Amino acid sequence: MTDQELEERLAAQLFTGTLTGSIDRVIGEVRKIFENEDRDISYEDISRSIKILDNIGFFELRYAVVKTSELLNVSRVTIYKHLRV
Repeated sequence: MTDQELEERLAAQLFTGTLTGSIDRVIGEVRKIFENEDRDISYEDISRSIKILDNIGFFELRYAVVKTSELLNVSRVTIYKHLRV
């Protein structure tokens, strides 16, 4: 799946329903796309996901970084590091 296709898929999740559940829906979709039965999401996939989420404006939502770090099992510092790159 290309980054453009992922952006469209995640943006659709972001802008449907209530904003309250948007973060959970989008990160759930990220996990569904990248998670494999044999392993958690790889570092490369986390990096790619963060870049795509940033492109669709996901991190403009309040608490998006905190909730994303919890749901992807990475630190907030890791997310901010990827946002700076």
